[in-house]
Amino acid sequence: MFQQHAFQITPAQYFPATHPNWIGRGVAIVVFGGAYSIDLFFMISAFLITQILLREQQATGAVHIRRFYIRRILRIWPLYFTYIALLAMLNFSGPHLRTPTNWLLMFALLSGNVAYALWGWAPQFLTWQLWSIAVEEQFYLIWPLIVGRSRARGLVIAALAMLSISILARAGCWFISAPSSIVWTNTLTRLDTLAAGILIGVWMMGKRFRASAITRAMLLLAGIATILVVEGTCDHLRSPATGLMLFAGYPAACLGCAMILFAFLGINISMTHRITRAAIYLGKISYGLYIWHLLALTLTMKALARPIPFAGDWIESSTFTALCALALTIAMATVSYEFLERPFLRLKSRYALIPSRPT
Repeated sequence: MFQQHAFQITPAQYFPATHPNWIGRGVAIVVFGGAYSIDLFFMISAFLITQILLREQQATGAVHIRRFYIRRILRIWPLYFTYIALLAMLNFSGPHLRTPTNWLLMFALLSGNVAYALWGWAPQFLTWQLWSIAVEEQFYLIWPLIVGRSRARGLVIAALAMLSISILARAGCWFISAPSSIVWTNTLTRLDTLAAGILIGVWMMGKRFRASAITRAMLLLAGIATILVVEGTCDHLRSPATGLMLFAGYPAACLGCAMILFAFLGINISMTHRITRAAIYLGKISYGLYIWHLLALTLTMKALARPIPFAGDWIESSTFTALCALALTIAMATVSYEFLERPFLRLKSRYALIPSRPT
């Protein structure tokens, strides 16, 4: 997602004399293919939440809805609402960083994706990532209620119903030629990856996915290749309501994300190699990386005297700018995790009846 936001103008546009069109096109596919990390995020989230709820149900005989909501609130809200408050303060800093009051209100109500449906793309560069938090929160609100009243078979039926709803919702978007803001951020059109995560979570309960390193590498490469093919042939932002994108692109991207998930599912992470430890830590601070990366990019562009984009503008970022912004993002997420998120995570553990991660 970072590279999709940081590089929106391809090398062919930066240096037309030295980059043939096919190079620029290839870079654009890789860059914009990063947008499907959202789909992978939805799938992993649904997988983990489903497994946690099922293991809690097995261990205690019930899903404790109140405890689940408190845990999610303590995990999501402190950083999220800190960021919303910061956006409100930035309204006094100039037009480039101003978020209209109606948008701030919708984000505060965890309904940013509804705002996209009502008013189109967000008018503020710093809020581009927040719609997905709304989708997640809406999922967290409803799914534990379903798990608490269902057996495994019922969860499979519910997930298949979600898949059907996503297809019908995209069919409706195709019929009315819906704009990309509605298609891309709509909870109903994005249910397929959540449903796939649920199905994998139910299927893998009590199991461990075992595969050789070669098989995992092939799954990873196949998943990435599938997503890049989807981006190269469907172009999710410029042609969002085409039949190809709505009926083939989204399901194929979901398949690609599933292959990537299985590439890492059940992998042994007990290695002590420095790269592994770094990757684990980045995973810990990943929420902060996601929330802060646009602010870090904005601050970097301002520090390097790069133009800060208005709503709808393409971001003119260089490799150097992006690397500086990435370093700042990691620094901000580290500080955020240590001093803002971790105290609430310690409090969150008091409401956990089972370990958050399966053994």
